[in-house]
Amino acid sequence: SVTDGINFFLNPDLQGLTPLECMDKVIEYCGQIGLRVILDRHSLRSNNFQNEGLWYFPTDPFNYGEQVFIDEWVMLAKRYANTAVMGADLWNEPKGQATWGVGDAATDWNEAAERVGNAILAANPDWLIIVEGVGNNSWWGGNLQGVAANPVNLIVPNKVVYSVHEYCQDVFNHTWLIDETFPNNLRGVWNDNFGYIVKQDIAPVYVGEYGTAFRYPGDYTWLRHWVAYINGEYSEDGVNDLKDGEQGLSWTFWAINPGGDVGGVLEDDWITVNEAKMAFIRSALAPLLPTYDPIPTTQPSAPW
Repeated sequence: SVTDGINFFLNPDLQGLTPLECMDKVIEYCGQIGLRVILDRHSLRSNNFQNEGLWYFPTDPFNYGEQVFIDEWVMLAKRYANTAVMGADLWNEPKGQATWGVGDAATDWNEAAERVGNAILAANPDWLIIVEGVGNNSWWGGNLQGVAANPVNLIVPNKVVYSVHEYCQDVFNHTWLIDETFPNNLRGVWNDNFGYIVKQDIAPVYVGEYGTAFRYPGDYTWLRHWVAYINGEYSEDGVNDLKDGEQGLSWTFWAINPGGDVGGVLEDDWITVNEAKMAFIRSALAPLLPTYDPIPTTQPSAPW
């Protein structure tokens, strides 16, 4: 297939390329300017993530079965070895039928993450394997409580990273956001669902998405508490809980581009920075990374 939806006047070098070849270009440029890349499988069918809970379609195993899912990840792991890509966010917001640790191989996301993650690591042992929590009713991908009893075990040690998405009322009116104890109840919700993983030193936790458009008065309060939390204030006493040498949670903000349900760091002109958002998140930014060697010129061909 050939890409569309691209301004070829501004990006003439992308014209006529396949989506995979466009991604080659993006990843190579990211390496040149010091950005690291995490690949994310956001949906099976194009822009269909809201209707997809499992990582495969049980009714269409030939096109969208688990083995196809694994094969595609392995292809990417080989293609982008020794590049700016540092890991694989295996599946965006498992939800619906997705379970964790109930003993059903058809729905247990933790077991599938092991199968997929180990196949990736067999092809590329350098990548991080990022595993999101399962959907907790309205909180898609936010429930990592099952890690306590059923952690993800991989063939390469210290490669699993658990991940959550966290949003305010702009995305969904969660009960804890409208509870009379808000915002003092927030850290209890966060600690119960994923914070304990960090506090007990089980594994790293990466916040794959968070953001707000400040449509509700409580959004400002939520973001202030959230940034303090990812910076290491895990309790309500106002004291940072990080020990010497420890860092807060790693994260990526949703999103840099304007539009969507929570807007972006950039305004509609794609140039102006939204300073209201940056004023909150600037304290949690990581330092700049060194540049990376460009991806190899010769890439393994895709199996389709």
